[in-house]
Amino acid sequence: MSCETLRSKITSGLQVLLTCPPTQSRLLSVMNTTNTQYKDADEAFDAGNEWVRATNRWDKLEYLEETCSSDFLEKTLLHEVVKFMGEDDFREFFKHLRQNWDIKTPQELDYEMNS
Repeated sequence: MSCETLRSKITSGLQVLLTCPPTQSRLLSVMNTTNTQYKDADEAFDAGNEWVRATNRWDKLEYLEETCSSDFLEKTLLHEVVKFMGEDDFREFFKHLRQNWDIKTPQELDYEMNS
């Protein structure tokens, strides 16, 4: 999906939900089907910026999952998130993965293979 297509989808009329816990109720935040009319692309872009500001990360993630190609989600999204994170944030994220998802370091794999 191109950036322009994504920008168009984000700005084409979305419901703004200020609080929505990460549960099934997140489904309420999908694209609005009303016929919102914007006078120009700049106004639509500004409305999209407001949606980005006001919407929680779970709703934005769900939006990406619903509107982006599976190729983007499988091959690109994680790389983009990692590029955005600083070393300290990614170190904590990696630590979380190790603790919760049985991710091994190269050293742990070496030990397991040679034991």
